Amino acid sequence: SQGKYSLMLEPVNRLLMNAPRRGLKIVDRLMFSSGVPTAREQVNMAGAGLSEIYIEDLSKARDEHAFAAMVTLRNAGIIRYREIF
Repeated sequence: SQGKYSLMLEPVNRLLMNAPRRGLKIVDRLMFSSGVPTAREQVNMAGAGLSEIYIEDLSKARDEHAFAAMVTLRNAGIIRYREIF
């Protein structure tokens, strides 16, 4: 256990930080993930203005708070979650 903070940079956060550094934009404010991103990633997605995420498997998550974050952001109408398979 690493405690509350981790030095690992999650994939969505890596994308959100590195795309602008390289002059890239996330098209149509949407993205794809194989599972539900961590709660922190979802909050950062909302902060970056992303409004839609396509998820391969809504039953998989990267952390224990991911599902609660998904429900909260979905119910508030901030992010739409779509399962594609």
